[in-house]
Amino acid sequence: RWLFHRSTDVTEKRKAAVKVVEDNALLKRYSLRYVTGSSSLPRGFMTELSVLGTNGANSGREFNEVDGEWYPQCWPEVGDDVEEKIDSVAKNFIPVAQEKLAVIMTEVMALFRTR
Repeated sequence: RWLFHRSTDVTEKRKAAVKVVEDNALLKRYSLRYVTGSSSLPRGFMTELSVLGTNGANSGREFNEVDGEWYPQCWPEVGDDVEEKIDSVAKNFIPVAQEKLAVIMTEVMALFRTR
């Protein structure tokens, strides 16, 4: 299964090196990682979007059993519709999960402020 990992924003120095032409361009980097379909997501508190986007239903599930197309199959073959599935997750599920993540992080940060 493919796992997508968002890394830090590209630095100003790197933007200049790749000659970004657009003003105020924001480049995001993603690394692609691989994991067997029989590997599982952890249980408990987490900020994994595939868990937040399913109200916790994916917590502890094997990647082959995850609800939704969060982790596309890449072996032995990549499906013909993988781009369509990734686009669907990006447009329909990630924004909802990100909203939930923002709420959770606000609550967590509030706990630190009270100490």
